[in-house]
Amino acid sequence: MLKRLLRLLRLKPEPFMLPHTEHVIALCQQWYSTIPSFHLAQQARSAQQQFGYEYIYGEIDFSSFALLLERCQINSESVFYDLGSGAGKAVVCAALLYEFKKVYGIEQLSLLHECAQKICSQLSVTHSQTITLYQADLLSFTYQDADIVFINASAFLGDFWQAVLVKLQGLKAGTQIILVSKPLPEAQFEQVYSDFLPMSWGLARVGVYRVKLDFPPFTKGANSQLDRKSGKEY
Repeated sequence: MLKRLLRLLRLKPEPFMLPHTEHVIALCQQWYSTIPSFHLAQQARSAQQQFGYEYIYGEIDFSSFALLLERCQINSESVFYDLGSGAGKAVVCAALLYEFKKVYGIEQLSLLHECAQKICSQLSVTHSQTITLYQADLLSFTYQDADIVFINASAFLGDFWQAVLVKLQGLKAGTQIILVSKPLPEAQFEQVYSDFLPMSWGLARVGVYRVKLDFPPFTKGANSQLDRKSGKEY
């Protein structure tokens, strides 16, 4: 089913440039219009026996995500991570909108990971080489090279959210965090933007944060021994 649906896509990669935001949004909407991401997420959760709240699927609105990226400081050396990248919407949109040095997506559900792989493989060579996808638990990665981290944390609750927060506290000073549905503690993170923007499930609280310069880096914790090598690289 997934292969048949992906064959319906007619991707026509643009030359490497910085396209207008509205043009990129229109392309992304066209590419994903036939992808049943929510159905794939349900299938993957059942197949992999992943029934925790953290695996409840939600997707970005491309226009909202583009607006959030505009609130960040981005240059050609910036490294972007999407923690829980799903079918790759944020990864693809980010790579097309900006000249990131690297764009990483981390997703544990196999069917969503494979869907993102298929779409990224049909981008231009330059854009596809910018993107790296891993199938892995997002807690099994370190993100020390990140300049921008995106997290849709709407379904991250209890101990899982606390574990994610520990990972965020380990980021280098100045790292920017785009966060959906959760606040970050003021002692460690400076909020530079806040609003309510539409997402797939309705209006959501969003914020852009920056790791404070005077906050000491996190060096020890329950997840510090884990690294990205446990994931499957695309």
